[in-house]
Amino acid sequence: TVVAYGQLLGGPHAGIPALGSQARSQCGSDGNFEFESLEVLDDTTVLAICESNGAAVIFDLHANRVTRSFRYPSVHGLQPSDAVRLRQGIRGVLVLERLLADGVRGKRMHVRVGHLTDGQLAQAANGAVTEPSILLELLPNQHEADNFEGIAAFETADGARIFMVSDNNFNTWDQRTLFYE
Repeated sequence: TVVAYGQLLGGPHAGIPALGSQARSQCGSDGNFEFESLEVLDDTTVLAICESNGAAVIFDLHANRVTRSFRYPSVHGLQPSDAVRLRQGIRGVLVLERLLADGVRGKRMHVRVGHLTDGQLAQAANGAVTEPSILLELLPNQHEADNFEGIAAFETADGARIFMVSDNNFNTWDQRTLFYE
């Protein structure tokens, strides 16, 4: 099914505008006050996470409403930039976090990948902080990392391959890594 402009093509209204209207009420007004991460959890629900404050909602597209809301923690100023669903193995959602930091050798990125289990998502309490397990951390001035804003997973019976992609947001600082596995 193709979704365009909040409508299912050839089908009923999908509730996308209602999800979009939740952004300002959930994300606040500091900086980027929209959802930055959006990931399909199952046939009827999506997870949306605000970049600015980590507010997260699980939205039911058929009921056209938020069914759960929680906070994804901001640690050391890191902000969520994307998420990907894992359906096998450790199951759950990986959340890509990043922060542009001033380092000894100039501008450097601090990047983490957190894991929220299916159980954590099912038990997310309204407004409570839901702490992820950290699966990867790339520290400024210690690891080569750039402005990673996208994450994807390729799952097999043997595990998952995780990919991250970056952009430079039209900044002039040197970007070294476009694709990371």
